[in-house]
Amino acid sequence: MKKLIGVLFFTIILSATVHAHSRNNLIVLKHETSLQNADFGNLVTMLINGLKPSAFTKDWKTKSVVFMNKIKTQDSKDLTGSASTLFELAKYLNPNAFEDSWKTQKGAFLNGVSNVKNAGDLSKLFSLLLSNISPKYFTKEFKSQVDSLKMSIGKLGSN
Repeated sequence: MKKLIGVLFFTIILSATVHAHSRNNLIVLKHETSLQNADFGNLVTMLINGLKPSAFTKDWKTKSVVFMNKIKTQDSKDLTGSASTLFELAKYLNPNAFEDSWKTQKGAFLNGVSNVKNAGDLSKLFSLLLSNISPKYFTKEFKSQVDSLKMSIGKLGSN
């Protein structure tokens, strides 16, 4: 009888462990899938939410609500509007939030804003902005999501 109870107990523990592991894998898969299918506005929102408050200028406090409402409806197919959104976001970032490389790449970014002709250009522009933000301005949680965000931004160019 003790052996039967022991085997039953072991089976229950094993089943619970397998279920928990499967559930965690499903949550990770769901998160990665949602990133891959995210639209432009969601990707910009992910970036903004992943930045520490010190990454933004003082103007951000008063302008953020309007900006966030604007990007909720921003479509990556609206290339001019999307490029403008990235330009506006860059203006709201504290100059200290950028890596030193921004000094030389800012010109390419500004040129890119006015010359976006396709989704690939928009993807490159977004990637250029993200890659020039200093990781020390990323929240702890966001640091583990940056690579997924970069992949999703790259997929904007293939849409």
